[in-house]
Amino acid sequence: MSTFILRIVFSLLFAGVALFFFRLAALLWLKRSEWLRDGVLVEGEVVAIKERKPTSSKSRYPTFAPVVSYRATDGVGDRFTSSQSERPARYKVGDKVMVRYLGGDADIDGIALALWPMLVVLLLAVVCATIAVLPFVLKHS
Repeated sequence: MSTFILRIVFSLLFAGVALFFFRLAALLWLKRSEWLRDGVLVEGEVVAIKERKPTSSKSRYPTFAPVVSYRATDGVGDRFTSSQSERPARYKVGDKVMVRYLGGDADIDGIALALWPMLVVLLLAVVCATIAVLPFVLKHS
């Protein structure tokens, strides 16, 4: 197989992965925008702290996630365990927090709105796109 064909295959592979990551970043941005636009903001209270056992052999220590109770605008009460757990615990029982919910999905305001997941995916897309064009930019000997 010629070097040129190998470069084409290599570039197409990384270009496909880059497109996947660009699309994923766009979907994360749209979900975040919907959460901001349509999510309802109410006050909640931390009612418990849930210990999460480490899932990795690298971590020996548990993390702690707040369990939050809140009342929706229609008066129906609900509770959820935050998607983010930390060590040491960021919240304590009795803390008041702002809760943003959309449909059946709820989380402490700010956590679900974090930009870092989208930025990481976008960085991966840029790296893959760069790798895809490298075989045609670099001089070969």
